[in-house]
Amino acid sequence: MLLLHWKDICNVAGAITLSRLVIAIAFPFFASQAFAAAALLSYGAFSDVIDGVVARGTGTVSHTGGFIDGWVDKIFNINVAWSLVLFDHLPWWMALLLFSREWVQIPLVPYYVTRYLRGHVPTNNPFWAGKVASVTLVVSFFAGILALPTLLMYSSILTFAFGLWTAAVYVERE
Repeated sequence: MLLLHWKDICNVAGAITLSRLVIAIAFPFFASQAFAAAALLSYGAFSDVIDGVVARGTGTVSHTGGFIDGWVDKIFNINVAWSLVLFDHLPWWMALLLFSREWVQIPLVPYYVTRYLRGHVPTNNPFWAGKVASVTLVVSFFAGILALPTLLMYSSILTFAFGLWTAAVYVERE
């Protein structure tokens, strides 16, 4: 059975991933300032892309790294969303729509944990629609920060649709 090992994230890619956690913690303190919020969001989005590239390029890809990256992504996105809601950059109901994928996945966590503890570790097989949902989520965040309501509405609808589609595919695969 594969377990999580700290040594697997003690590398450059792991440091990039964990730096996003620091940004997630800091984000609420800067969310009221559009420039600072946009800069932190930009770093978070960039680090989410580059950590995997660095891991593949340095031969440090690991189950632990992928697992930690996924959870740090969730923490980062949730912190950004609730901060934007608190500072009136994003309506609360729209924040709920942005996490359609997670609303489907959350009730399944006990099932996945049980399977993992029994030795079933699924291979990381991303679905392209999930990548689209992630990109449109970041676009929605930027649209909220920059007060672009039309872009916010359309990108939120796309995030909702692609998120639900991705969740359905993930559930079906299991």
